[in-house]
Amino acid sequence: MGSARDPCRSILPLAVAALVASSSLCLSGPAFGRADEPGAEGAIAGLSAQIEVEREILKKDRQRYRMAAAARDEATARLSVLYSQIDSLAKSEDQTATEALEAKSKDIAAAEQAREGGLGRCKEALEQIRERLERILLLDQKVATLKNRRRSAEEPLTGAWDVTISPTGEHGFFALKQSGTILSGQYTMRAGRIRPEGGETEGEAEGAQPSAGILKGNLEGTFTGGKIYLQRIDSKLGRFSELEGYLDSSGRAVRGTWQNYDLTNGQPAAGSWTAVRRFE
Repeated sequence: MGSARDPCRSILPLAVAALVASSSLCLSGPAFGRADEPGAEGAIAGLSAQIEVEREILKKDRQRYRMAAAARDEATARLSVLYSQIDSLAKSEDQTATEALEAKSKDIAAAEQAREGGLGRCKEALEQIRERLERILLLDQKVATLKNRRRSAEEPLTGAWDVTISPTGEHGFFALKQSGTILSGQYTMRAGRIRPEGGETEGEAEGAQPSAGILKGNLEGTFTGGKIYLQRIDSKLGRFSELEGYLDSSGRAVRGTWQNYDLTNGQPAAGSWTAVRRFE
């Protein structure tokens, strides 16, 4: 007789589908992303509970496989002994070995049947394990997506931003980390050419100053009430400018102004800057 089929196999896919569907609604809903949204928290809790259920059932699937593998190996070992015995009987000159040959043949048939049964149960258990692991992976991915969306809502500035600073022509990126209202990070900027008065484009002005190369340093600041405040701390120049700006409603762009601390270095005293979120 075959092993009893796990009743959870027919029920769990429906439960998983329902939970995944509910989490998809949370992901696509227009209000999703607010840190205080109960739907997202409920979806994460529900999916996490389902993952624990799946992992418990996975333990039972693996136990069934171990039992089936043990039966398979036991039958295989018995077959090896029986084959050796019947080989010896086949070579024997004893005229009375007929009954022994018939008995051994029956034993071999029974052992082969037992081995085939063990192989079948192993195959079924392995398929159950594979399906269970796939469901756990799917649920883990859904939970990770929900948590990342929630983190993005709670820390909207965390990530990489492509930045352009005018009128210096600097361009590069800010790597920001937000913790509550505190901002920190690093920047790498390539200095551009300063556009002199008169409006000539980059490279056209005879008096355009050449690039100073790559600028690197740290960023420190705050984000409160939708307003960004950052200080640039250059690796060579120290604190040399501050930036203010506002995050737009999409959460993907920043526009603002900046001010130079050092007014004696021949650089512009102030200007504007923009940042666009980099999606990797």
